[in-house]
Amino acid sequence: MKIIKVENNKKKYLDLLLLGDEQESMIDLYLDKGDMFVAADNGVKAECVVVKCEDRVYELKNIAVAPEFQRMGYGKKLVEYILSYYNDCDTMYVGTGDSEKTLNFYKACGFKESHRVKNFFVDNYDHPMFEDGKQLVDMIYLKKETTNMDKFKKILSGELYDPMDPEIAKEQFPKIDKIILEYNNTSINDTEKREKMLGEILGRAGKNCFILSPFSATWGCNTYVGDNFFANFNFTLLDDAEVHIGNNVKFGPNVTIVTAGHPIYPELREKGIEYNLPVRIGNNVWMGAGVIVLPGVTIGDNSVIGAGSVVTKDIPPNTVAVGSPCRVMREIGERDKKYYYKDMEIGSEWK
Repeated sequence: MKIIKVENNKKKYLDLLLLGDEQESMIDLYLDKGDMFVAADNGVKAECVVVKCEDRVYELKNIAVAPEFQRMGYGKKLVEYILSYYNDCDTMYVGTGDSEKTLNFYKACGFKESHRVKNFFVDNYDHPMFEDGKQLVDMIYLKKETTNMDKFKKILSGELYDPMDPEIAKEQFPKIDKIILEYNNTSINDTEKREKMLGEILGRAGKNCFILSPFSATWGCNTYVGDNFFANFNFTLLDDAEVHIGNNVKFGPNVTIVTAGHPIYPELREKGIEYNLPVRIGNNVWMGAGVIVLPGVTIGDNSVIGAGSVVTKDIPPNTVAVGSPCRVMREIGERDKKYYYKDMEIGSEWK
């Protein structure tokens, strides 16, 4: 995915803009003076517009994701990008209606409620505004203090940093609590609620994303999961760096993905510092029970990782790999089309 700044012909994306603000005359008030960005991933999937309010203060005026690509992480990626783009920004504001879904999205991005403008939608729009069946009346403003964004950039950069910095802990610990105290205490039968919560916890949760409890993560928001993902009991995710998981991936119980590492030199470790490297898992990967994936590893499409393996290096696509350290045992081939386990033949109904 690329995020591109739009310099000309911003109205080209009017259909998307109207998803974020459904009255064109209101869009006209900020579009020309604002900076516009689009998320391009085999076509434009999302947009946002940011306006500078005063010195070191900005406002996110419009953000929208095409309906067919919502809940896939594009909105969060745009928010993360603009927070890092404006190096002189201390405070980022965003205004929205009283919609639980929208408010939860911004709160998951680290925004907190600031103030309200009474009757904003009634006084400024030429028609009643509704979201999720509820009429919008007041404008609710949220804000995110970004003075210490450099600290958070280091988390994802691979540089050494102090993970117990109070500013980092202040952002991180509520995310851990949401997983441990809320998600893990939700009934497995309440699939709608669990699916909604995963959409808030993860950077992206694709369609049919299913994670059995107990589930643990250090952030959650740094993980981007494709469609039809299944993780069995005790999935542990140290996503201090980004974790990308493709479509149709299956994890056995007790799988652990680790992006965090510590220096080898003892005197550096005494300082409590660490570094983080991203992990990438391709499409249609199956990882057996007890697999551990270490920082910086990429596992290629269609590969199978045997139970108990410790994956320390990249695994190529279309292979079976096992062991500690994990090594490629063989390629996936013609025999695998006929037999699903040893000499057990695949029935005709599955071919």
